This record gives sequence, structure tokens and C-alpha cells, in this order.
Amino acid sequence: MGTRNRRDAASVYAARLLRVRQNLRSPLVITRPEHLFWLCGFTGADGAVCVTASAACFVTDPRYGEQAREELPPGMACHVAMERAENILARQELLQGALSLALEEETTYVGDLARWRKAFPDAEILTIPSPIAILRRVKEPEEIAAIRSALRLTEEAFAWIAPSVRPGVREAELAAKLEFYARMKGASRAAFDLIVASGPNSAKPHAGATNRRVREGELVQFDIGFICAGYCSDFSRALFCGARPPAAIRRLHALVEEAQRIGRTSICAGQELSRPDLDVRDFFRREGVLKQYLHSLGHGVGLEIHEPPRLSHAAEGALEAGMVVTLEPGLYRAGKYGIRLEDMLLVTASGNEVLTDFPHTLACIPCK
Repeated sequence: MGTRNRRDAASVYAARLLRVRQNLRSPLVITRPEHLFWLCGFTGADGAVCVTASAACFVTDPRYGEQAREELPPGMACHVAMERAENILARQELLQGALSLALEEETTYVGDLARWRKAFPDAEILTIPSPIAILRRVKEPEEIAAIRSALRLTEEAFAWIAPSVRPGVREAELAAKLEFYARMKGASRAAFDLIVASGPNSAKPHAGATNRRVREGELVQFDIGFICAGYCSDFSRALFCGARPPAAIRRLHALVEEAQRIGRTSICAGQELSRPDLDVRDFFRREGVLKQYLHSLGHGVGLEIHEPPRLSHAAEGALEAGMVVTLEPGLYRAGKYGIRLEDMLLVTASGNEVLTDFPHTLACIPCK
């Protein structure tokens, strides 16, 4: 990384650290890998950051010592020892005399609490909703740029794999080729277990890629995503293996495509999180297919493939400008086929920007 980029990254991390400090009531210990990456750029699997009102330090074991020193922003103290994080932090000056210590409740186990209480016998050990999880809901420009890059690569990979959909090809083969292509093009890994589901498997919203072979006259549902610069993409389209799908499949696709349009018109800053899903459910109910809609409308995407907010009829709260969400209505006919169309959207003050740049058209892949 060049000097200018390194200085820019340091400024980003400094601003994030300041935002975390603004709401601190007790020193906070952060161990969740996604939160460590967001706060200080660390990409290793094991470490911890302790943040107080006036200082911050990072601790890890020797496996990640060199990596931490390379990745941490300038000025963040780094302590490396062959011990657990709580024991290393118990010796650090910034926590001497602390009356309380907060841990992220989403990733703290009962056994963790016992160890922290032993290491800090004179302090109250608290578990609190992570303030970083709340801050991460609204994406910064650098994050949006990384998400765009991951999505562009995902769309490119899908366009590349489409001609390989032929009778006899296995779902797992298509998934493996997709991941190989994306990694060769710069992705660090798949964002989740890629879904390539043919025929009746496409009626299962979270079907894995199996050894089933595609047959002529079948739908093949793709739900794929990759990670670039730490950020995820999420993308779904359906292909038809044959010259022309039957009328029932064309109608199902048209209903899902219209649900996409309806959901998109309901997404803007200030809108209730429940409204887009409720509007899509109302449409499916009028069309008599609501029972074939097996999930909610979407979710946030960023460092994790599923993160707040949720676009669900049961969700509470409101959309905010800067959130990145999926819009993925789907209809599923058990034992037959299913179709899901998924785009990623950036919520704006006046509406939304569709980040996905790929047509919804049900592409037909000729078999001869």
C-alpha cells in the first residue's frame, strides 16, 4: 500500500475509533473478527482490541504478531504473548484500576465470562450489544466501493458460467468453476456456500450445490457471492436449460420480477424496515401465491453476508441512508422448481440506487 493510501486508511480507522469512544461507558473489549477488521484493519482469526475513553491497544498471540504489526494503523499499541487475551490485557496500564469491563454480547460465551472474571477479579464484567454492530449498518464510501467491486466480479462470474449450463453438468461442478474463476480474478473467497440448484432443488431456497446433473427443460437457480477487500456481494438469477420455458415457469418469473419492482419502490431512508416486505406480501397475496414465498425480502450486506438490517414484515426500525441491502423476492413450488431474483441496493435520502447491473430476464440456454 502506497504512502497516500496508508495515510487515508489510518484516517478512516482513527475516525471509526472516535465514533466507538463517543458512546463508551466502560472500557470495551472487541474480539469479533469482522469488528477487528472494521476498527483497525486486522485480517487474522484471533486477536482483541481494548478501547477506553483515551486509549486503545491490540493483543494477539505470536501466530499473528507479525501480521498485526503490518496491518494495524499507526499509533495503535500492539502486545503479543503466548497467552489468552484477557491475561495479556490484565497487565496493561490502560485497564489498571478499571471498575468495569464490557464485552460484545453477540460473541461472548459463558466460558468466556468465567475467564474474564478470573483475570479481572475487582472489575464488573458486562456484556453489551456491540456498538460496532450498530455503526456498521450505515456504510462509508470506502465500504460501498468495496461492495461494488465484489458485485461486479460476481456478475462477471455469472455471465462467464452461464454457457456451461448444459444437460449432464453437475451442480457442484458449476459451483466449483464459479469459485475458481472468482478467485483467479481477485476474490479472496466465496461469501457463502454457493447455491447452484437445478430442477426440484431450485424449490429449496437454501439448497446446496449437489452432484445432481442438470436436465434439459429445467430451471437452474444461482445464488452466489464473493468477497473482495473484505466485503461481500450477494446475487441471484435463474437460467432455463432449453430453448423456451413453459408458460407456468414464465408466469412465475414474471411475478417475481414484478415483486422486485414493488419492493424497490418502497426502499428509501426513513421507510419502516417492514414496509417493503409487507408490500411484496400484499402483491403475492393478491396473485394467490403467498404460500410459495418462503422467506423475507432481504437483509444487510457488508463484512458479513447477513447483517442488519433485515427487510422483514416483522422487523422494527427504519431504513437509513447509506445502508446496503438485498432485495430478493422468490417463489417456490415444492418438488418442481423455484425462482429468486436478488439485487443489492444502496439506500439514499431520496430513494435507492440499484448496485446490481444485470438484467432480470429469464435467460434460456439452448441445449444443442
